[in-house]
Amino acid sequence: MSKKYIALLPLALVVSTAVSAATVNPFYVGARLGGAHYSNFQQNYQDITGINLNKDDVAAGVFAGYNFTPWFAVETGYTWLGEAKFENNKIKQHAIDLAAKMTWNLNDQWGVFGKLGGSYMLADFHGYGIKDLDDHLLGTAGVGVEYKLTNHLSTRLEYQLYHDIQSKPRDTNLAYNFDTQFYGLSLVYSWGAAPAVVAPVVDTAPPVQAATVTVEPSTVTIAYGVDGKHLTEEDKQRLQPMIQRLTRYPSATVEVTGYTSNTGSVAYNQKLSEKRAKNVADLLSQYVADASQITAKGMGEANPIATNDTAKGRAENRRVEIYSPALKIATEDAAERPDCCAMENNL
Repeated sequence: MSKKYIALLPLALVVSTAVSAATVNPFYVGARLGGAHYSNFQQNYQDITGINLNKDDVAAGVFAGYNFTPWFAVETGYTWLGEAKFENNKIKQHAIDLAAKMTWNLNDQWGVFGKLGGSYMLADFHGYGIKDLDDHLLGTAGVGVEYKLTNHLSTRLEYQLYHDIQSKPRDTNLAYNFDTQFYGLSLVYSWGAAPAVVAPVVDTAPPVQAATVTVEPSTVTIAYGVDGKHLTEEDKQRLQPMIQRLTRYPSATVEVTGYTSNTGSVAYNQKLSEKRAKNVADLLSQYVADASQITAKGMGEANPIATNDTAKGRAENRRVEIYSPALKIATEDAAERPDCCAMENNL
């Protein structure tokens, strides 16, 4: 037997306010495993929780989602909610969900989320020599915490309530109602957004034929992944032009400035930007006579170069900028370095 309700939940209004800021790679999929707990069990609207009722069973499911913004997503999926067994009867439960997921990102790794939506429920009754399948719509809500393991893989600890599951076996006057609570762990794969690759930018000009030669400023930018602060071998290769400049021009100075995205607290981002700048400065200090030639500072989430509303924009903002101001050297010193200006032109 079948009884249809009006709709799952009015998700369309929520979705319409969020689609304006879609992320670069918005899709994700996942699987979850845990337990199901049955409560408020009623027969013909009379509480029968105290009878021989098996209140717990194993539950598992799969799901897929779409991130409209870093904080808003829509998920759908299938969950097996086990068997509610009582006396010699049982009700098997299958749920197909559609829910909005709202996430508060504590930083680039941790998030707290809530879900609200509806479920198309299949309640399969077996008992009294009868097999009957009920399908109906009901409300569902959940909460949880999420931890990002890598740029693409994360795990969740979550709880979800399915309210007022119904089973009314045909050819009987029986009616069963109860709530099912899912709890468990999930593993999620997200296509995500790769860290931005920022090419070094250098302004150059040929030397002026005068008493001195001007060596133009030089800039190199290093991009970072989520919560990254250490230099990779690729980063060290990108710093080679700046190392060559310090080696060729002993009077050159360098200013190192670290930045972050706006994900996480202000205090945490400030410390992370300082660590990023210090690691670069420590490497460059090996190539100068006086360590004071290298200065380092962290600016936290200040001066973003892209929007923090998308994963791509946040990746561009996680960076260290290495800047060496222009300097003047004597013409004769330049003559002793016939390849100086060519080297600068190729930075």
